[in-house]
Amino acid sequence: MPLDVFGRLPMQFGGAFAADAAVASFGGLAGGGVGMLAQQLQFSYTQRITRLYEIGSRFVFYVVGRSQGDAAAQRVLGPRPVSLAFYRLYGNPCTSGTLLFQVGVGCFLGEIAGSLSFLLTGVILVSIQISVRAEDMIVGEALQMMYVALIV
Repeated sequence: MPLDVFGRLPMQFGGAFAADAAVASFGGLAGGGVGMLAQQLQFSYTQRITRLYEIGSRFVFYVVGRSQGDAAAQRVLGPRPVSLAFYRLYGNPCTSGTLLFQVGVGCFLGEIAGSLSFLLTGVILVSIQISVRAEDMIVGEALQMMYVALIV
């Protein structure tokens, strides 16, 4: 391969993907929660691992505990029926819902052809924080959630 004018190997195009191919769907809400006006979504999934050492040897053992997940969302408070349905579904431990986050792979051409999906199950709302800014009077909401399992 020929070198560029600075004597380096030229970069190669590795492909493309479009940000508009990302979808967050709140299971159990009419229309999948469209109208939630979600601005940011973050989730983590961890497993508890304890290291055990044996006296007199070089062995290390892992004791693997249970997994758990936490999620956070920032949104603008939107249409009242959607917000009330969200609180009723995700705020009640007897009716915890799911959250599906899909990221499209490749350029978005009207459909998500190849995608990477993350399904959060047993999602329950832990806390709600409301804020408002004087300059635009947009009412924002920060949600903290926990969930049972992350399925890819």
